[in-house]
Parts: sequence; C-alpha cells; structure tokens
Amino acid sequence: MADESHTILLVQYNVQLGSRCYHDFEGRSLALDYLLGIYEKELKRLNPGSKSITYDIADVHGYLDQLSDVACLECALLR
Repeated sequence: MADESHTILLVQYNVQLGSRCYHDFEGRSLALDYLLGIYEKELKRLNPGSKSITYDIADVHGYLDQLSDVACLECALLR
C-alpha cells in the first residue's frame, strides 16, 4: 500500500529558537528517512576519520532524545 499522507517534520536542534526548522514530505516514510539521515550526518560529523559507523535503534532514540524538540504532523488523504 502506498504511503498516502502529507507529513511535516518539526525539529529544534538545540535551545536556541533559531535552530527551529520544518521539513515537508509526501509521506511518513520519507519524513522518517530524512530524520534518520540527520542522525547519520551527525555521526559522520562526530567521526570524520571513520570509514564505517554502526548504530542500532537505541542510538537513534538517544540522539532524538537529546534534540530540544521533534514533532511529526501528518494529514492522511481521505478517499
């Protein structure tokens, strides 16, 4: 089944209000992929010399918990 929703991801990276941003996606799976990509970019930034980095879902949860705020708004398309 296709992901038939419109999704807005709201992220505040730190306590500064200027770190707030939003991202607009055509589906929940794209929003979640983007959120995981944010985490992977942070891992690369923190480990610039590493050729490979491994992580599990607990690591992702820990990263999300340290962000000041994360919210996902979804509008399902009705038929």
